[in-house]
Amino acid sequence: MTDREYDGSSSTERDVLGEIIQAAGRRPAPRREDYDDVLSASRAAWQQKVGWVRRRRRSYALAASVAAAALLVTASLQWFQPRQAIAVAMVLQGATEILAPDSDSWRPLSRADALYPGTQLRTVGGGRIALDLSLGTSLRINAGTRLTLESDERIALARGTIYLDSGPGVQTKQIVVATAHGNVRDIGTQFEVASEALTLRVRVREGRVEIDDAANGTGIRADAEEQVMLRGAGPVERTTIARDAAVWSWTEALAPAQAVNGRSAYDVLNWVARETGRRLRFADAAAELQARGSILQGNQELSPAEALQVATTTSALSYQITGGEILITRR
Repeated sequence: MTDREYDGSSSTERDVLGEIIQAAGRRPAPRREDYDDVLSASRAAWQQKVGWVRRRRRSYALAASVAAAALLVTASLQWFQPRQAIAVAMVLQGATEILAPDSDSWRPLSRADALYPGTQLRTVGGGRIALDLSLGTSLRINAGTRLTLESDERIALARGTIYLDSGPGVQTKQIVVATAHGNVRDIGTQFEVASEALTLRVRVREGRVEIDDAANGTGIRADAEEQVMLRGAGPVERTTIARDAAVWSWTEALAPAQAVNGRSAYDVLNWVARETGRRLRFADAAAELQARGSILQGNQELSPAEALQVATTTSALSYQITGGEILITRR
């Protein structure tokens, strides 16, 4: 058999295929019942497919509803979360007024008031006040001062004089005092800020502060026992100021009274020295050891002057204030 006999275009092969088709005859038509069975099966498959799609869409809709509800609950919890107070009044001398964040009228401040972010304060007449911030910083506000407690780390001083004591050592968080002349940042320190229309005065008793000079666009550093005065775009004026200078006396008068019960005389004497800006010195090691071992009793809360007297008297010690220091000796 040659290759030509297998050529699909040959007349011989076309005749053979025709004979095969004719021999097969016409296929019988499907019965009506067969059509119905196929149609029913197709409809069932289609309905199953549509139902699955609908169920999937309902599942997506339900999931979306649950997610939306969760977001709503979360937002509601955040909205209704109780506000956290950032300060409380410790000492009130004279009159101070408060403008709460949710109020439009000033009223007298009381020791019972909790102070929240956005609270405004102003001292009236010769009024003064000492606050305890939630960070542990003591904020003391002199007469003729108006400010806003923006947070426990930021105070907007509109006018007047404030003093801050953030405790000894370097703090993990800085306190910022914002004024029209620039911002003042503490580096674990005691310092005073006085802001008026044309001047900014910063006094550092202990530690260091950094000042952003808004008028000149420069940074200024002020160290312990230094006063910096800014007058607009003029030159920076620096002077020396002792830690026990009389200009600090108003801050000592606002020092929150301290409970001494269960504390050592040594601890109380160190607090007195810090509040008065003096250095604590013991005449000898025996006097220091006696102060460390003397535990004070009594539930009274004392001012620095009172605490100095009690701590030395009950510990059989004596004190002498001279040359910017408190000298402690044994009796």
